[in-house]
Amino acid sequence: MASRPSLSYAECGKSDVAPMFHWDERISGGNEAEPNAWPWKARLSITGRARASSACGGAIINSKWILTAAHCTLDGTSVQVDAGIHLLEVSTQQRHSKRIINHPNYHSSSPENDIALIELDSPLTFTSYFRPVCLPEDTSTFDIPAGTTCIATGWGNLNDNHGNPNTLHQVRLPIVDSTTCRKTQPNLTTTQICAGDYSKGGVGTCQGDSGGPLVCLINQQTWYIIGITSSKENCAKAKSPGIYTRVSKYRSWINSRKL
Repeated sequence: MASRPSLSYAECGKSDVAPMFHWDERISGGNEAEPNAWPWKARLSITGRARASSACGGAIINSKWILTAAHCTLDGTSVQVDAGIHLLEVSTQQRHSKRIINHPNYHSSSPENDIALIELDSPLTFTSYFRPVCLPEDTSTFDIPAGTTCIATGWGNLNDNHGNPNTLHQVRLPIVDSTTCRKTQPNLTTTQICAGDYSKGGVGTCQGDSGGPLVCLINQQTWYIIGITSSKENCAKAKSPGIYTRVSKYRSWINSRKL
């Protein structure tokens, strides 16, 4: 039997830990993630001009850049980034923001263009537990069919009435077609994507999961960041799927930052 080819730690979208799923009432229909199963996941502690520190998720896209939601960083003056973290109390590789770049067309009155980049003050060291996620190409050549099951992760509320867990949680979410999503989200644009169980609910992201990656496994071998957790008013309710920033629509903007 041929041996598995060696992987570069900088190779995107690879994980050495297989995610394990079982169903309970956590993260709105998901469960606690296996440690190190999502090596691109980062936790952001954001200090703002007119608010106390708040927390969001983010995704490592290379050794010096984190992708997140602009509504997390819009008023931010500095960000502490903890990479590879599972337990909230246990920090692994910690960095701070050198620069925060919010999309120039994002406004707090609308969820459109809810995307931001954070440049780190020093590079992360990649290992089997610290790797970047892959970025999709533009939508004209890269799209995810409705019904595809993707994964969201976060330390957000387990549901509308419960506080945040101390460990990273994960949930499987089917992609919802735009026509169906617009029945209850009429302002949905082509730069956004919906995910969740539209008819039954029960699975989804919640408050505190903002900015985290929605990832899909492509060709059964590589994880791509398809969405960024953007808006979730009702955690995992029926006919109220989560709205995610469609990353493929912003690939040229990301590239223009000369990462």
